[in-house]
Amino acid sequence: MLDIDARKVVEEIKFYISKLADDQNKSCVVLGLSGGIDSAVLVTLIARSIGPERVKAYFLKDRDSEKESEVNARKMADWLGVDLKVQDISPVMEEKGIYTPLIMRLSTMAPSLNRFLLRMYLLIFRETPFISSLKAGCEHVQRNLLNRMIYKLLTVHLEKSFIARHIYRREVIEKAATDLNGLVLGAGNCSEFLVGWFVKGGIDDLPIQPMRGLYKSQIWQLAEYLELPLKIRRQVPSPDMMRGITDEFGIGMHYRRLDEILDYIDRGMNDSEIHACGVTDKEIKYVHDIRRFSDWKRSSSHIKPPVSGGAGSPFRCNENSINED
Repeated sequence: MLDIDARKVVEEIKFYISKLADDQNKSCVVLGLSGGIDSAVLVTLIARSIGPERVKAYFLKDRDSEKESEVNARKMADWLGVDLKVQDISPVMEEKGIYTPLIMRLSTMAPSLNRFLLRMYLLIFRETPFISSLKAGCEHVQRNLLNRMIYKLLTVHLEKSFIARHIYRREVIEKAATDLNGLVLGAGNCSEFLVGWFVKGGIDDLPIQPMRGLYKSQIWQLAEYLELPLKIRRQVPSPDMMRGITDEFGIGMHYRRLDEILDYIDRGMNDSEIHACGVTDKEIKYVHDIRRFSDWKRSSSHIKPPVSGGAGSPFRCNENSINED
């Protein structure tokens, strides 16, 4: 149901990037290459629209970055023939004190421990740390005193470290663009934008994000169409925040299920209609909650993306037959 015309989408985004760079008289395009699927697709589209020689990619690792992330970033750069600069931002983060709290020291011990801690948090407080951080951001009053105490002792430090790293990465990218007369592009997608799975003011909240109109599952479709290296296509999405913690573990739902529900909501379906499609009431409520609690994150100024994978989009396959159903 979320299938897109990948060829049409690719050509439209390539044209958009090329025109944008030319209209603004930019000598290159600058982006963060995290090693994840989103930035891998974006850097491919950029390289094929303006040429690899005009691409400046940055892998900004730190103490908690997954080793495979750097491997994947280098693999993509080599595959495309683009310039990649690898920079360790750990010293700056050390100066900011983000590694000092106990929870940050514990997070380096083992991926299994990180997953255990998050599972225990969910079991005890009946909400994910992600939901807790969204509530805190919108100044939602947590009535349970114990929940407030645990959030301040543990979750707030994880959140601050995530924010500090992503904001600093954006600063590095934007400074590089200024120095190089480059155009800065972000690799955010629609799924993460709609639920707040990004840092406000960070590297995934840049003004120009050509793929922000596409769901995560549609980004995967582009990766297949573009024939990205198999290793890149098959990797598990990770926020590169705590070792062993994937996007889906942190969000609390698989992307394909999340995209399905978001698409139903986009179509204007009510909860009963969504439930009739095989979605549980618990899943429906959870998606409504994360959208509501993350609304404050979407206040930054963004340029409208060139394509949309939403309901009624001309880039969707078989959209007419779906609407008739």
